[in-house]
Amino acid sequence: MAKSLIIEPLLKKEDLARKCRPKKEAIIRSKGNSKSGRRPLLNKRQLRRLKKVLKNPPVDGGNWTSRKVANYMSQLSGQHVSIQKGWFYLKNNLNS
Repeated sequence: MAKSLIIEPLLKKEDLARKCRPKKEAIIRSKGNSKSGRRPLLNKRQLRRLKKVLKNPPVDGGNWTSRKVANYMSQLSGQHVSIQKGWFYLKNNLNS
C-alpha cells in the first residue's frame, strides 16, 4: 500500500511576509527599549575626565596609544581594561 504524500502549496511572497512580520516586529520591540545589559565601564564624570586628558599629550610623552588609554582607564575605574577597549575609547573620544 502506497503512502500518500501531502504536498503543501507554496506560499506567495505576500503571505510569507505577513506570516513573518509579527515575529520580526516583536523582536525589534524587545531589543529597542531594553535597559538591561552591562553598565558602562566609565561613568559620565570619568568619561569627561578621559576626554579632557586625551586632548593633551600623555605624561610620559609621545602619543596616546591604546595601551596608555587602557592603563589610564584602569586607574579611573579601578578595573582591568583591555587594550582593545583602550583603542575603542581612543578612536571614539578623540574625534568628539
